[in-house]
Amino acid sequence: MCIANCLELIDVRPKGRKSHEFCEFNRLSGLATGKECTEKFYFDERNNKIVLCSVITDLSGKWNDFNLLDLLKSRECTHISLAPLLIFNQMTNSLVKNMPAIQELKETIRFAGTFKTKMLVEIGSWDDSLMSPESLSKVAASNELTAKFSDELQQFIREYSLDGVFITWQYPTCPKHTCNPGVPQDRANVVTLMQSLKNALPPSRKMILLSLPPYPDALKGFNFSALEPIVDFFPVYSFNYGFHSLPVVKQISPLPDQKHIVESIVAKQGSYSKLIIGVPSIIEYFVLSDKKYNKVGAPQQAFKGGWIPIAEGCKRIKNGSYSIVRDPYASNYATLNTEWFSFEDHASMGRKVDFVKLHNIAGIWIKHAVGDDFKGECGCGIRPFTRMIAELLRTEGGCTYVTCP
Repeated sequence: MCIANCLELIDVRPKGRKSHEFCEFNRLSGLATGKECTEKFYFDERNNKIVLCSVITDLSGKWNDFNLLDLLKSRECTHISLAPLLIFNQMTNSLVKNMPAIQELKETIRFAGTFKTKMLVEIGSWDDSLMSPESLSKVAASNELTAKFSDELQQFIREYSLDGVFITWQYPTCPKHTCNPGVPQDRANVVTLMQSLKNALPPSRKMILLSLPPYPDALKGFNFSALEPIVDFFPVYSFNYGFHSLPVVKQISPLPDQKHIVESIVAKQGSYSKLIIGVPSIIEYFVLSDKKYNKVGAPQQAFKGGWIPIAEGCKRIKNGSYSIVRDPYASNYATLNTEWFSFEDHASMGRKVDFVKLHNIAGIWIKHAVGDDFKGECGCGIRPFTRMIAELLRTEGGCTYVTCP
């Protein structure tokens, strides 16, 4: 009992008029049941749920206070996709190494195996910053360019000992969600491109992820019966439902919309077990047209909003000036004068995790993982958003989590 006391494994609970000590502790956390979870929380290795973290830095491989090694050590992410390591050159139709980012990150990447983290190179973007939908469409339409693209990727993956590739094509047949007329031939060509990648990648490094759109009308570019035998997982852009270009405000990743896109994918022969639900770790804020009208669906001043890091949003909520509406079934939101933004807390994210577990969905994709609070500025610990998702998805409880506002 003395050793247990020294290790803080004792849980004191009232029994009648006296307090009694119990030496009951959770095998995962290493702490007495009821104790607060520590920063060095150990996840259940038998849990196969995926926490995919997209790490998109600037061209130098840096982003504010982001630290890749700290993220790896935490084991919060089972898979990490990195960009911009490769950029598509439209003049030469080649993937070009972004050496500043590679030099910044490569020493850390080699430690990934130590922490059992799968590392992927991420290719694809809305514009030409990495590789536009138009460029992916051009490559996939040509047998020669498809072979060249696949060969360049496999060489890069071998050279830096990565585990595979995450293709974020936005979106086949519907470039930038422009489906009419779109590019109908993309539907067949994306299958050819994925098969070419599968054939080219090294046997032990064949993991292929392909993103899916947030809206059902853009799903027409995906032949799931042909893609599912090739692609390992399909992360879903299930967080673009509110945007500062729209006429009204809406939560970024409301659960009802996420359920709808998942059901639409399954209706087209997609499998629950291959889907990864997307959530953002940066906060998009909106500017209301009139502060008196501030509920979901209120008019906004289009293109007046922007993005703020998790830490900044958290501090704004904690200062008490904002009016907060909690809605765990969709997503929470905060308002102050004409400013409006939605955010997740333990309860709302818990509902999403329940949905993932109920349908045996593969996991959760954290887009823009670099936007989390890497310095603990908000007082919720380091990386509170990423950690919350990992704890909810990959543990069995046994200790009390530090929760944010």
